[in-house]
Amino acid sequence: MARINQAIIASNDLPVSDIAGLIALAKQKPGELTYGTASLGSAPHMNMLKFERMANVKLNAIHYRGAAPALSDVIAGHINLMSISTSLSVPAWRDHRIKILGVGSATRKPQLADLPTVAETVPGYEAVTWFGLATTGGTPPEVIRKINADVQKVMNDPEFRTKFLDPQMYESMAESPEQFAAYVRAETEAWAKIIQETHLTIN
Repeated sequence: MARINQAIIASNDLPVSDIAGLIALAKQKPGELTYGTASLGSAPHMNMLKFERMANVKLNAIHYRGAAPALSDVIAGHINLMSISTSLSVPAWRDHRIKILGVGSATRKPQLADLPTVAETVPGYEAVTWFGLATTGGTPPEVIRKINADVQKVMNDPEFRTKFLDPQMYESMAESPEQFAAYVRAETEAWAKIIQETHLTIN
């Protein structure tokens, strides 16, 4: 249905203004810079693990019960960093309460053309949360096709995009069932590799 790009944000107290500066500081202070998560294994956690791996840095995860308290502590300067949805970070950024170091989209967002992507410094990095529809195995193909067509009609409607998707900075993922299945398989394989390499376990 839709994907939401995540941004890497920083406390105003952190003496960096972009991803290159963050990487340099993290290499000077391995394991000292902290980032908040929404819980162990949550999207904010996994996206920062991915960043650590791709940027070859070591950061220190602080696990919270939800994204809101973690964001509050970034704003207050109690922790240094966080990966959070771009739409949630923009109000605090515009109020100069945090810094957005980079957006996890493949290309710059039209609404935030002055903000660089993380990938401009760490090639290939993307951080997104996505939502899709699934149903019971064995559902007749014609039913799946009908639901898929209805979803694509809504997601591709210009008025719906203008009123809902664009203000939230959501990107439509309306595509065929086969394309979505292939995307899920690719995502599963990519994250499985990161989980294995970082020895992540959840008890």
